[in-house]
Amino acid sequence: VALTDLNDAVESYQMGNRTEALQALLSIATDAQYPQTIQQEARIYIGEILYLEGNIDGAREYFMETLVTDAEYNIDRFRHPPEICAEFDLVNAQFRQRTPQAPPIIESNRKWTRFAPFGMYQMQRGQTWKGLIYGGTQLTTGVSSIVLFNYLTQNPGYNANDTANQQHLENMLRLQRGSAIAFYSVWILSSIDAQRDWQIDGDSTLTP
Repeated sequence: VALTDLNDAVESYQMGNRTEALQALLSIATDAQYPQTIQQEARIYIGEILYLEGNIDGAREYFMETLVTDAEYNIDRFRHPPEICAEFDLVNAQFRQRTPQAPPIIESNRKWTRFAPFGMYQMQRGQTWKGLIYGGTQLTTGVSSIVLFNYLTQNPGYNANDTANQQHLENMLRLQRGSAIAFYSVWILSSIDAQRDWQIDGDSTLTP
């Protein structure tokens, strides 16, 4: 039924009854019961009639409405004359310029995550095993360092006569420092690896 209504309106237009056709097409374009594809085609025909009547601005408004409804809409160049297609293309170009481009969120995130801990850059880039190795190592050494630091703060001194306890605390201190050094070393290593990968990716993007 919807397609029949559209075809009847188009036939009326082709027979020279522009006013009658325009009313029928406007009814289709504004009635939500019609499928979007039918409404879109009706808008194009409305724009075509307005253009032929000399109402260029009105035609452009309907072409723009068509694109706002569906930014990827393509005019049927077999059903509409070249001048109408050309006008639609002009409106389409203006629409593209007015439509804001999405910010490069992924790329900006990559720049930041080059210096992030726990293999975040590698995980984001799909380098899962690298990310797990860097992240797992940092998590282990980081937790160890924190746990040992808390233990040492709760045991700040030792009895000079208790050699065993002195040796134990010194061992804990060495392990704590070693864990902290390992944590930051892996962090630096993962950042260097991320920086190298990011530069290579950037170079490959620029290569023609």
